[in-house]
Amino acid sequence: MDNTKTQELVKHMTELANQVITDTDKLDLFSKQWSNGFHSYSFGNMLLIFFQKHDATLCAGYHTWLDKKRYVKKGEHGIGILAPMFFKKSKETETGEEDVTITRFRAVSVFDISQTDGEPLELGHSDKVSGGDALNLDEVSKLFDYKLAYSNGIENGSTDGKTITVSDRDNRASMIATYFHELAHTQLHFGENRKEIDRDTRELEAEAVSYIVCATLGIENQRSKYYIGQWHGDKEKLGNSGTRIIKTAEKIVRTIDKAPAPEYTTALVVV
Repeated sequence: MDNTKTQELVKHMTELANQVITDTDKLDLFSKQWSNGFHSYSFGNMLLIFFQKHDATLCAGYHTWLDKKRYVKKGEHGIGILAPMFFKKSKETETGEEDVTITRFRAVSVFDISQTDGEPLELGHSDKVSGGDALNLDEVSKLFDYKLAYSNGIENGSTDGKTITVSDRDNRASMIATYFHELAHTQLHFGENRKEIDRDTRELEAEAVSYIVCATLGIENQRSKYYIGQWHGDKEKLGNSGTRIIKTAEKIVRTIDKAPAPEYTTALVVV
């Protein structure tokens, strides 16, 4: 695929990200899809797959399917995604010259297993975190560079960018969802790159991140869905936040997913 196609996919991915975070039904489907076989793809590529083929379950390139002794059916159209390419480049620094890695993307096609025929394929299942109640808040917090504190406050949680405070509640899933909300604030709304945005937009962004992370990890967070839905996703307030929100959620999920896997148990529900 040429550079024009790459640019089209990048533009389309950004548009899709903004669409998803303003539609709670699409956000719900998208969030859960990652845990249903798409761990090897970025959230951005998963968006592209999801919107081109809603019923996709397992995607791979043409030659990968050949290696698995499966063949793309005649007449099937590929699903366009973005593949990273890495280059080394020399850069002058105060201490001399050093090599840095430059990442660029090119458009490639993948095909869902339903678009192929051939040898039966044994589908594995990720043994990573799958159920919300397999998460321990104290252990999860150790994966991130922020101190965790507990309180008996009226508000569910807060953060000053260094410490995340979560109020003790009977509903443990609610505490975990609150932690991800505050963690999103630390990622999006503190530091040198902080954008001056109003409080309502900050809260919507953080809640959207929490919702995606919870859904991906098996926590049914109806509270977030109601909150976002009540604002109707507020297209005006969220503006072009889609990519920022999805990248932040993916960073959190992948950090947790690399942790040692606990035994699977049923999902938690936030009421």
